[in-house]
Amino acid sequence: MITRERWVKAQNSERSHIAFDRSTAERNATVIIEQIFKDKLGDFGGKKIVVVGGGSYPEICFTPGVNGYSIDPLNDVYDQNHKAEFPNINWIASAFEDWQTELIFDEVWFFNVLQHVIDPKACLEKAGKIASVVRVFEPVDTPTNIECPHSLGRDLFPECYEGLEVENFEGGSIPNFHGANCVYFSYNTGVSAPPTLKIVQQPDDLPPQEIETVVIEAEKPEVPAPAPKKPRRRRRTKKTTS
Repeated sequence: MITRERWVKAQNSERSHIAFDRSTAERNATVIIEQIFKDKLGDFGGKKIVVVGGGSYPEICFTPGVNGYSIDPLNDVYDQNHKAEFPNINWIASAFEDWQTELIFDEVWFFNVLQHVIDPKACLEKAGKIASVVRVFEPVDTPTNIECPHSLGRDLFPECYEGLEVENFEGGSIPNFHGANCVYFSYNTGVSAPPTLKIVQQPDDLPPQEIETVVIEAEKPEVPAPAPKKPRRRRRTKKTTS
């Protein structure tokens, strides 16, 4: 954990060179989700997913149909045109440690962000309380600098999640991707997420934290009631005389 003053200094440095590089962000999202985690970007439709510190193009920008929450203190920098490009994402300018929510999510993602936060352990523990799955890809044993005040150790993650076994990524093993050694894992917290949710309409006049997402049930086709049957008329038989 660092002081908030030290964290603000790091954030101010990052604000000085924010990049809007969509192609690189999309490629990195594809590498992390599809090559490393062996999932598909298209497999998350309808899920409610939080990305912590995802930058100008968090990974949920490239997961069609996701109900996304981008929690990043630099989200206040992006203009409305940029945000309007991704109407399925709630852009919340806040440190993850400060953000308050009563919602339960399908997943929380930490990808290359924990070296930038105030308290990495607090972030991991908080995610484990609000999501069914915590998905992590983070560099370890890296040097610190003004924008990266933390050097994460491998022992951090098992301290937060009981029985966790992490996988190792060798830095530089994928060309033009990540040069640092990393750990990655997908941890099932035991927290139960609600049924698959989809945003049908997002009002323009409400802040993201007040928008409620509802479960949409498939409409059952109306079956017309059978027409009432007409009563059958009994035939009268004539009596014959012999």
